[in-house]
Amino acid sequence: MSTSPGAAITTATDPTSVGLRYTVRLEEAGDVAAIQQVNRKAFSKPGKPATEHHIVDALRKDGQLCVSLVAVVSATAATDTDESTGHKEEVVGHVAMSPVAIGGANNCGWYGLGPVAVMPHAQKQGVGSALIRAAHKLLSASGANGFVVLGDPRYYSRFGYKVTAGITFPDAPKEYFMALPLTGVQAREEEEETGACSLPQGVVRYHDSFYAEIPVEDAEDSPKDNDRRETEQLHDAAAGGSATTH
Repeated sequence: MSTSPGAAITTATDPTSVGLRYTVRLEEAGDVAAIQQVNRKAFSKPGKPATEHHIVDALRKDGQLCVSLVAVVSATAATDTDESTGHKEEVVGHVAMSPVAIGGANNCGWYGLGPVAVMPHAQKQGVGSALIRAAHKLLSASGANGFVVLGDPRYYSRFGYKVTAGITFPDAPKEYFMALPLTGVQAREEEEETGACSLPQGVVRYHDSFYAEIPVEDAEDSPKDNDRRETEQLHDAAAGGSATTH
């Protein structure tokens, strides 16, 4: 992508909010700690520390963080000072997108949405939606073939996601794993009429960063069911946070 780190993508104000104004921009080097904090706050549950920030860090380290956008509250509305820049601002949201393999094909041009995280006090003000739409726009302009998401169909359907035959994720209920092909509407209509299919077919696998071992300090008290914990970790991160994007 030609857009430089820190460049603003969009500025928005939710008409139903009390004036929260935020700018969506690309991640900068100084945003890492704030992104970790947003993911911790958004995903933490009683008795279950958040682990999504480790996934984002692993994706970044492995060069698989294809899109990393932050929503930043304007200086006049911020409550915290960014220690890395000295500017008074607050990162209130973050979205990540990374490549996925479908049917064993690693270079299929498809990407997974998530994690998506919004600070609790900034939720339900359009921040998550703005982040998702901006991430979609960036990858679409770069020639992406489609996106997948694991999450609530009542929410993600508004972005065009739907259950798509042949694109599967066995570890989740069928209705909660959805795809958004970027082929033209006319092409998709012709495929439905003829039965032909130009979409990739097979099981979706996220990058290995989603399956990484959780650091000891963030692991559950009882580590005996590691397989279950890894599955929950993947589900939570890929879903983008069920309490973060409204």
